[in-house]
Formats: sequence, C-alpha cells, structure tokens
Amino acid sequence: MVASLAQIPALARPAPALAEDRPATPFTDAQALAAARKSGKPVEVLSRRGETRTVRALPTGRFEVTQHLRPVRTVQNGRWVGVDTTLKLVNGKVVPTATSARMAFSAGGDAPMVRMARASRELSLTWPGKLPQPVLDGDTATYRSVLPDVDLRLRAEPDGFAHVLVIKTPQAARDPRLAELKLKLGASGLSVSADAAGGLRATAPASRGAVFEAPAPVMWDSSHPPAAGHDPADGPGEGARTAQVGVKLNRGELALRPDRDLLTAPTTRYPVYVDPTWTASSLDAGWAMVSSTFRNRSYYKFAGNPTEGVGRCRPALDDDCAVPQKKRLLYELPLTTVANAQIQSAEFIGYETHARECGVPAPVQLWHTRALEPDATWRSTANGWLKHLATRDVAYCSRVGVEFGGTDLLAVVQAAADRGDPSITFGLRAADENSVAGWKRFASDAYLRLVYNRLPDRPDPAGMSTFPGGPCVTDSDAAPWMTGIPILYAHLTDPDGDRVQGEFRAAWDDGTGFDVRWTSSLTGATSSGSRVSVTLPGTIPQKKPIAWSVRTWDGTAWGPWSHAEPQAGCHFVYDPTSPVPPTVTSTDYPDDGKEHDGVGRAGTFTIADPGGIAVRYEIEVNGRHARTVATTDGAPRQVLLAPVRSGTNQVYVRSFTRANQGSASTIHMFRARAGTPPKAHFGLDEPAGSATVTAATRPGEPAISATPQGGVTLGADGQEGTAMRLDGATGHAQTAGPLVDTTKSFAISAWVRPTATDPAKSYVAVSQAGTRQSGLSLRYDGESRKWVFAMAKADADGAGRFEATSKDPARLGRWTHLAGMYNEATGKLEIFVNGEPGEAATVDAAWNATGPLYLGRGMDEGTMAGQWPGDLDDVRVFDRFLGDGEVAGMLVRPTVRAARWKLNTDGTDDTGNGHTLTLAGGATIDPNSGFWWASAGGLLLNGTDAYAHTAAPVVDTTRSFTITTWASTMGGGPTGNATLLSQPGEHTDVFALRYVTQSPELPFGGWRFELAEADAADAPRKHASHFDYSPYYWIHLAVVYDALRGEMRLYVNGNLDQSRSVTRDVLTTAASTGGLQIGRSAFNGEYWPDAMDDVWAYQSALTEEQIRFLSGGLELETPDGP
Repeated sequence: MVASLAQIPALARPAPALAEDRPATPFTDAQALAAARKSGKPVEVLSRRGETRTVRALPTGRFEVTQHLRPVRTVQNGRWVGVDTTLKLVNGKVVPTATSARMAFSAGGDAPMVRMARASRELSLTWPGKLPQPVLDGDTATYRSVLPDVDLRLRAEPDGFAHVLVIKTPQAARDPRLAELKLKLGASGLSVSADAAGGLRATAPASRGAVFEAPAPVMWDSSHPPAAGHDPADGPGEGARTAQVGVKLNRGELALRPDRDLLTAPTTRYPVYVDPTWTASSLDAGWAMVSSTFRNRSYYKFAGNPTEGVGRCRPALDDDCAVPQKKRLLYELPLTTVANAQIQSAEFIGYETHARECGVPAPVQLWHTRALEPDATWRSTANGWLKHLATRDVAYCSRVGVEFGGTDLLAVVQAAADRGDPSITFGLRAADENSVAGWKRFASDAYLRLVYNRLPDRPDPAGMSTFPGGPCVTDSDAAPWMTGIPILYAHLTDPDGDRVQGEFRAAWDDGTGFDVRWTSSLTGATSSGSRVSVTLPGTIPQKKPIAWSVRTWDGTAWGPWSHAEPQAGCHFVYDPTSPVPPTVTSTDYPDDGKEHDGVGRAGTFTIADPGGIAVRYEIEVNGRHARTVATTDGAPRQVLLAPVRSGTNQVYVRSFTRANQGSASTIHMFRARAGTPPKAHFGLDEPAGSATVTAATRPGEPAISATPQGGVTLGADGQEGTAMRLDGATGHAQTAGPLVDTTKSFAISAWVRPTATDPAKSYVAVSQAGTRQSGLSLRYDGESRKWVFAMAKADADGAGRFEATSKDPARLGRWTHLAGMYNEATGKLEIFVNGEPGEAATVDAAWNATGPLYLGRGMDEGTMAGQWPGDLDDVRVFDRFLGDGEVAGMLVRPTVRAARWKLNTDGTDDTGNGHTLTLAGGATIDPNSGFWWASAGGLLLNGTDAYAHTAAPVVDTTRSFTITTWASTMGGGPTGNATLLSQPGEHTDVFALRYVTQSPELPFGGWRFELAEADAADAPRKHASHFDYSPYYWIHLAVVYDALRGEMRLYVNGNLDQSRSVTRDVLTTAASTGGLQIGRSAFNGEYWPDAMDDVWAYQSALTEEQIRFLSGGLELETPDGP
C-alpha cells in the first residue's frame, strides 16, 4: 500500500528546522511571542508550521515568516521531519525517506513502476513489461536494460518524481518500441488531461486545482553535457539539442512519443534522455522559464529541470549555447500569512548554481511581475514585468542563496498584503540581456522571508473618558458640558504586547466647517493595556460641540482611529461659565477604598450644590443614567443608589440651573461586595409525582418550597436537568407566603418554554399575589405578543400595570431565559430576554404584595388567571436587583455533546448517543484521509455523489448548537459552490455550511454559514461569512448558533472574521427534520469534493476558547473535548 500525502494543518506554516517532533507548546502566536521575549531568541509558532512555511516570533515582538516555494518538511508517523529524497527498500517497495507526496517505486516485477498519492488521490504508471530490480543511488532508482541499451531511471523529488529513459546507443534509438512508449495509467479519484502544449494535469472531481501536474515532457542529447557535478539525467546542458515529447492519453494509458529526428539524427550524441516530471500542485506556488527564441513554448516548472538559465546565450560566443536566446525566470509564492499586517522587511532569496564566469560578478535583476500562469511563455509574459525591484552583482558556480531586498520590494509586498492577494510573483532577468556576461543558472526552489508587525488595536470608546466629564459619549446630541479644560483618557492595547503611545486629536467647527483642529504629540510609551492621557489646550472653543478620538502607535505602526467604523468619536462641550460641580457624599457607600454592602443593595447618597443655584441633579451610575432629582437653589438632596457590580463603582452627578446650564460631573467612587445568592432557587429537578418542589436557600435561612397542584408533570425535559410541565388549565405550584417585599428591590428569573396554541392569549410564568392583583408577574402578553415583566399600580381592580417589555416578539415553543427586576433606588423596572435588555418602565409608587409566589399562574381582579401552558425550569427569586453580568451569567449553559465522529475506521458516534453515520454514493472511510498527522483516517468524498448522513437530526436547530469539522482542500479545492455540512427540513436545508466562489460579502470566495428562518424553499436566510480559504491545506471550520443571543458565528481555524463572520438578530430558525448531512446539501445538489474528518456536534453554543481548543490540530479523545 502507498501512504497518501502528509496531511497538513490548516494553519500550517513551514519552519527552517528540518527534523521536528509533533507540536508542543508554545503553539499559538501569543505563546511563542512570550517565549521569544523571555529567552531572547526566535521561537517558532507551531500552529502555523507547514510543509513550505515557517512563522517565528522574534524577541523584538515581531514575527518572521519564511515561505518556501517547495516543501522543506513533511509529516511522517505523527512527526514533522525534514524532506529527504534518499531512496530505500521497505516492505518490497522502493520509497523515499520523507517527501510531501507519498511515493513508492517498483522493486522489480510487473507491479506499477511508480505510485504517488495525495489526500487519497493516487496516480500510478506501469511499465509495459516486467522491471528488473533497481540499483539505488541517493534519490535515484535505475532499472537497467528495460529495453536493449535503454535504462529507466526514477528520481524522487520533494513533491513529486521524474522518470527518465536513458537511450544509450543509435541502435537502441531505432527500437520500434520507442516510437510510442505506452504506460498503463492509474488514476484513483483523478481525471488526467493534457493541454495543447503537452502539459498534463491530474484533477479531482469538482476540485478547482490539479492534484498532480507535469510540464510538457522534453528530451535532450549529450552534445553539450551539463556543468561538472551535475547529473546529465537531471536536465540538458545549455548547448544540448532538445525537443518536446509528444503526449497522447487513451483510456487508462499514457503514450509518450519521442521526437524521431532527435533520436536518429546523425548529429545526435548519446545517451539521449526522455524526461516527464510529475509534481504535486499548488494554486499559489509555481515557477517557470520563458525563452525569447521559443516564444510560444511553456517551460512551466522548468520543464522538469532542477535549474534553468537566466540572461543571454549566443552560440558564436558560447559553445554551450545551441541557439541564441534570452531566458527569464518566474517564481510565484503564497502570501496569505501577512494579510492586514505591517511588513517591516522583505527578502527574496533564489539559489544561483552557475555563472558564465565564476568569481566575476554580473548583475541580475529582481522584478515584480503579473501572476504566473501554468502556460506562461515569452510572448504571454512580455508585458507583465511591472517594476524593477533590486539588482545584485554576483557570480556563483555552486548552489548559493542570492538575497534581494530594499524598499521597492518591501513596497510591492506590502501593497499585495493590503489587497489580500493570496500570492505574489517575482521574476529574474539579466540587467543587460544583450550581453552573455550576465548568463547564470538558478534552482527551482526559492523563498520569501518577511518580518511583520501586527497593527495596534483600535481603542474602544468604553475605555475612553474625560475629566471633568466622565465616560466617552458617542452621541453628539447628548454631549456633556464641562467648566474646565478636560483631560482626555484612553486605554491602549497592542496584540503583540508592544509598548504603546497615543495620539489624540480634536475637531470642531471654526466657521469654515467641522474638521480636525488640534492634534496632540505622542504620549509617553507605556505597556499595552495602560491608560494614557493628554490635556486639551486652553484655546479650544467655548459652547461649541467638540469631538475627539485617539489612535495607538506601537513604535513602528499606527493602529486605526477610535472613531473608525463601526465606532464613533467622543463628544463634549466646554463652557467655563457653567455652574460649579456638586458635592456627593455617602455613609453607606463612602469613597474610602473599602468594600461595603453588596450589588443590588441601595444606599443613601447626599448631593448638594455649593453655588446654591441648581434646580436639578442628573445622576449616572457607572456611565448609565440612574435618575433625575429636583432641588431648589442647590439644596441638598438624599437619594437611594445601588451598586450594579462588585468592586469599584462610579457615581457621576451634574447640576443644572434654571437656564439649563450644566456643570461638569462630580465623580464619587466606592467599592461594593458581590451580590448575595438568590433567596430561593427552584431547580425543578424533582421526579414525577413529587408532592413538593424545594428551593435552595441561603445558609441559615428558612426552607422554602412550593406545592404543585392541578395539571402538573414533573420530570419533563428541561433546559438543565428536568423541568415542571403545566397543562395551561389548572396546573401551578405555590409557596406558603410571599418571598419578596415588592416595595423594595427584587428580581425574578426563569427558563420558560410555552407550548401555547393560541398566541393571542396571555400567560403568566411567575407571579406574587396581592389581594386583587399580582404585585409582580413575569409573563407573555397576547396583545403585544411580547414578554413582559409587570408590577400592578395598585392592589385594586382596574388599577393597570407598570410594564417592561421585550424589544422583539416572543418566540413560542422554544426555551427562552427571562429575567425581570425592580430597582427601588431608581424606580426602574426592567426585563431581559436571553440576556438582552428590553424596554424599561418607571414605577411611580410600589406597594407590597403579601400573597404567595405562584409558578405557572397570576391573579387579576381577585381571580387566578394566565395559566401557563408549557415548561418552567430554574426559577430564581432575589431580594435585590441584579448587577452587571449577573443575568448573562445565568445563560452560561453546560456543554452538551450531541455526537462526535472520529471517522478513523467507520461512522460510529463516539459519544454513545447512537447517531451512526451511513456512507452513501462513493464515500469511504480512508486510512489516508485523516487531518494533519493526528488522525488515523477520514471521510473521503468525491464532489459528485459521495456523502455521509445520520438517520435523524443530530441537533435541534431551534436551539443553540455547534458543529465543527476538519475539511481538506488538498485536491485544490472546489471548482464551484460546495456544501460541507447541512441538516434539512422537509423543503430546504435548515442550516448549511458552504464554500461559495463569490457572493456580495465574499467577492473572491470563502465560507458561508446559512440558517433558514422557515422550512420553505423560498424562506429568508441569515448568513455569516469568512474569507479565510486556502487551497492545499486542512482547514478547521466551526458553526455556532447561539439561540439565546440570536447570534450565528463562523470560525475558520479558530478565528472569527469580525466584519463578516458574526451575524446578530437571528430571531427565528426553522426546525429540521432530516439527518445531518456530511459532504452535501440534500436540496441544491452541492457536494464537497475532498476529505472531511473529526466532526463534533453540540446542542449548545461553544465559546471561542472551546472552538480554538478543538482547532488545535490534535485528535482528542471524546471525554477530553469540550
């Protein structure tokens, strides 16, 4: 058996070290950077290692990428090892020690003379007859006398092989079997075609690139052998006679037709060599020579030669030149690593192997050219030499790297990176193409070395403020007024941890228009994450709107301005005639640096105006408006305020005069303890038939329970554990008495799933009764079709209610988290739906409802009403309001694995949940299709009819879910749109993960995660997209639907594309009814054309950290995963 091409990590970038173990730490950019700074030495970023690419973190805080043209390493037996083309006999086959394309040469007999595989796509060639045992010499196997005086030589290359016929005598050349040499061609999973020039391409179905390719084969004689030290079988000498070899493809057969004139001409010198060369393909890498004499002939990949000439050769002056011609060389190299980075240095290195006069330097030029095409010729590239970048005066007659650098090279690479170009092409040509003095030879391998800096982060307005004034206000209509020249503050960060400096600027209208009028000098350098500040000049205008922003300098590059979209600038108005700031004091929460009371507990604050002219005080807590308090002539006022977070809280107070002149803000800072646990927490996990449901209470406090009555079923499926199911008629549960004083602060939360068939009716999930009305109720309102948290205005018939309502209509039939709270200090009544705040209300006066707490019904005019139809779970009752982050904390759900398929040997669900995969079409579990080095197998697909599926849905698409997979583009990637994952309904794919060649948000193609709002062919769809697509790699993809936040996210290699891959306001999704499809869409005919591996499915929304853990490149055991 022949092993396939090594599987490469999706983020892989090759490294200079050539014998390496599997990755350990440091694995990520951040880990490598920290290690480099600590050690003072470069440290490789192992997550970016690949066959042709190395990324290293430097002690300076920069990164260095070395991008080779050809592989320098590969993976064997779970280890990175350096490329080694030395042949050896293993298990009856001749194999190279370590190459990127897995190969086996014949050890003699009638087996194929060569087999080469990549991602389980295999190409084989068989000699028309039995082969003798080969003689092995380094990278070459010689099969002697396969025909009389004809040897066959097979040579291993880093990414392919060459098979060379050595025709030793004129008599051998006249053998009729050489007129057309027919080789049996095997192409498993491949289709082989020839172009007009004789080049060969082996492509996988539905893939856009070739898996293997061979330039048009050539032959040459020995009239001018190559330079000393070069094997004549590796390529022709400059003066050798050459000719192209005819190629013909029949079904299952490759016929080579050597040029009869060259074979038999009296001037031919023997041996004659016939050389087709096959290599693994790459869309973004290649090399070529073009000749002025053979203007329409392509020498892509140097026509199989390891070196080629550059410059001019003339027979009259050089015996090694058969015909006068000029030669130029082209090299295309990938450039994906440095997109959106500042490139600080750039070097192109090519290897010179020969000069016309050793030791006598002659100039050779490096150019930026148009993109290289496989059919490149002198004619087609004549106008593609865009810019001369650098010149080197060198002359080497052994393999020596020639380095090109300079500002012009740096500029073109930076421009390509800014455009997001996947590759860049360079050309070599002699400085004087009319002189033979510049004649040289260069090798087929080259590399590009770049040092780059990640740009500083954009400052967040949430970390910007003024003193006086307070937090950044991005709404110009709400700009604060201040009496003093403000100090501007901003927190600055850099992804590389560089020391940072800030540059501030301010804009106003000076009568000629609103524009930037002042820019600060750089602030002092400080560590990333620090706060910097500047004071505006005293010349800023008075009583005019002023906007300000800031950007970060990391010592070499600017980050974006804080006001860059989608953010906005900060605003204020300077007025020195404004009232003086008020005073603020509190004995409950003093500004003494110590912790007091706790979140949600109100304390008394005294506010006064020293100027004695204020008519009102405007109060904010932690940047949010809390209340407005009237006063007369600046008299002191006592107000109740409560901390909304543990630790430091800030109260901002401004005073206003009768003329509506506002003072600058006074800031009162205090510290608060964390909020107390719920007074009662009903988990509702009791088994069916239980007579009571018991709440968890605080230590030392009395037990609390509720009694189920009527149509109640316990033990139903819950959001966490089990739930209480109510029949909507008589079912409810009630406590013996009240749990909260409704005149004081309180909060209620619950998971709810209403199954109502009549959405026009109202239903109550939780309430606390008075005598005639519910003092509080958490409910669904049938009139508005929204969620409501209500407090009755009075315990009387017809009193009406204060109502906080959800912003969006309620979604019935699915789990929703509701939280309602009342803040006695502000009178504010709030509701949160799945963590998102709704429309608040203000309670003018509260009364105390002294009746029991009800689960599943309310009270209206003395009668029980609003019986809840459906499920309730995890009900919590607080005798305080909830602080920042507490509602969000209730939404953190356990990670629920729905299924996991390793795909190493079969489609078994490794979680034990029974979601077995069935293979269909041409799908197979292939031992050579596992991702990276880590997996023993994978699912091999063909792009036409192959896929795998489960019998039933794996995830409920109306609830949060996550699905991750590794996907191979080792075959070059799809030629058109292709679907990797989907789960259908009756009429459409409810969700799908697709590759698209083009869309409005992906003009150059990329990944797309789609969710249907209904199970209908024409249903509207939401989508999230990601541009990070790479051919010839393994790529990790993850789709997340967060039903609670109404958000869908698409991760590629553990990362979001912030501008496209997060979509919010996903309010409605359809329920899927069909099984999970891996490798196809059940409706649009799209199939994935390559391998997929290691699929995880969760009935929960994974975090970014969890996604990155799964994308780390290791095949985890299922219990070790999230």
